[in-house]
Amino acid sequence: MFVIVLALTLGFLLGSWHRLPQAIASRAGGIMRLGLVVLLFTMGVSIGSDPQIISALSRLGWQAMGMAVFSTAGSVLLAFLGERMIIGRLRGVDS
Repeated sequence: MFVIVLALTLGFLLGSWHRLPQAIASRAGGIMRLGLVVLLFTMGVSIGSDPQIISALSRLGWQAMGMAVFSTAGSVLLAFLGERMIIGRLRGVDS
């Protein structure tokens, strides 16, 4: 956990101090998206290859599916709204 917090802090500091080369900074969104896709893919492989999870799918049922769908949708909605608020504030500062 310490490594994750350290990496996040280091990335934040480098980004806020504008110490990254422009070529990397301009591609940060794409790099982040690629990392997220790789992470989700490896999680899917891990879940799909676990026989205990596969055998428990019938017991988990619709409740687990609903929780997964609504938690994902809520996360996406909050991220979208948060991004809108941050961008709106930044545009207000720039003006």
